[in-house]
Order: sequence, then C-alpha cells, then structure tokens
Amino acid sequence: MTKINLEIPNEILHKINQQGEPLEKVLVEAINNYLEQKELVKSKTWELCGSLKVSDYDTSETNYAENIDQDIY
Repeated sequence: MTKINLEIPNEILHKINQQGEPLEKVLVEAINNYLEQKELVKSKTWELCGSLKVSDYDTSETNYAENIDQDIY
C-alpha cells in the first residue's frame, strides 16, 4: 500500500467529517469511481429507467445522453 501526503482545504475536510465517514474511505471510494469504466448498466439513469424499452430504435440518431449521469447527478 502507498502512503501519500495530501493538502485538503479545511472547509472540504469539515464537510467530510460532518458526513461521518473516515477520510481514507472517502478517498478510496473516489479513486475507485474514477478508475471504474462507466458502463450503461451501472449508471444512475439505468437504475432509475433501466426497465424502459425503446419502441422505435434508430441508431442513426442520438439524443446526446451518453453523459447524462454527469449532467444530472
């Protein structure tokens, strides 16, 4: 395991402490989320709307929703 020194602004550290999670856990989770490949079936939108079916599927058009989770959540 690697140890790092990291400067975190006091206001951010205060918010993390208010959440009640250890800083190490928050950082490891953030790094894992960063490294994880974004798969359609793992997105928040898929969780909410994954059971919906597209009745008129046309791959020549798009609604540019590829990054909708980043925009909404």
